[in-house]
Amino acid sequence: MQDDKKRLLMIIALVVLFIVLIRIPTPDNLPYEGQKALALMLVGIIAMSLNVLPLTIIGCLLVVLQPVIGIAVIGDAVQRFAQPTLFFIAGGFI
Repeated sequence: MQDDKKRLLMIIALVVLFIVLIRIPTPDNLPYEGQKALALMLVGIIAMSLNVLPLTIIGCLLVVLQPVIGIAVIGDAVQRFAQPTLFFIAGGFI
């Protein structure tokens, strides 16, 4: 029970951190989508470091949240993961 509360608190803190990161001023040549992408990656790295959720879930969330947040369309977000070589290597581990 205590671990669930701690995990929920960390998730809320990460969401707040993401909101703060997309609100801070950025250089003129950095588009807003780039700022959101950097914020998402930083929050993902922190979430992986703190082991808030399993790594596979965080990895999937990083891909799925890109179209939700408006960084990229779903096709662009998963394009790099849809290579046959990647499936071959992943299949070798299973």
